[in-house]
Amino acid sequence: MSSDVLQQALAANQVAIFGRGRIFNLLQCAFPVNIAADYRGIGGGQTKHKVFNGTPAGSKFVSDPADGEWTYLRVTNGATPQNITIFVGSDDMSFNNAVTVTGVAQTQVAPSSAITDTPAVVTATGQHALFAANLTRRRVTVFADPANTATVYVRVAGGGNDIGFVQPGTFAEFDTTAALDYRDASAGAQKCYIFEES
Repeated sequence: MSSDVLQQALAANQVAIFGRGRIFNLLQCAFPVNIAADYRGIGGGQTKHKVFNGTPAGSKFVSDPADGEWTYLRVTNGATPQNITIFVGSDDMSFNNAVTVTGVAQTQVAPSSAITDTPAVVTATGQHALFAANLTRRRVTVFADPANTATVYVRVAGGGNDIGFVQPGTFAEFDTTAALDYRDASAGAQKCYIFEES
């Protein structure tokens, strides 16, 4: 049995039939489909079915070793024509998928478990390091002292363009693990406070 990534154009309510295998991975489809794996015994008798209704993109099924390979795989489309991409075979493979979600999706941001504060950075005129890279960081906040007399600009480490700024009494948050520089176009001595969340 070979393992193949197959593409199929499906009309409304069309049934597509794919060959033997023990693993399927529905890589792409705009709308959920119904999938049935039929296991036909050599000696005849009743056919065993594994049925997956309303299967969205990204779904994967691996047949139990006791069941062996299915004889054929039936994919039934809904009322809307679409193109699907499906992996069918015997070799377990992983794919990096970008899945499009239709409807409302909810996300939850995990809170940080630690906050590291650092002594205030007193700026010098020109561009200098603001904070180093930190692979365990979730977010870093830069707060400008309300007593500052000028805007402090933020740049990528070694970069030549401003990507953010903090004015006196304001703050900026960066969801990054990268290092950043500051640029002080004033006479210097502006004060910035930094705390990292990890």
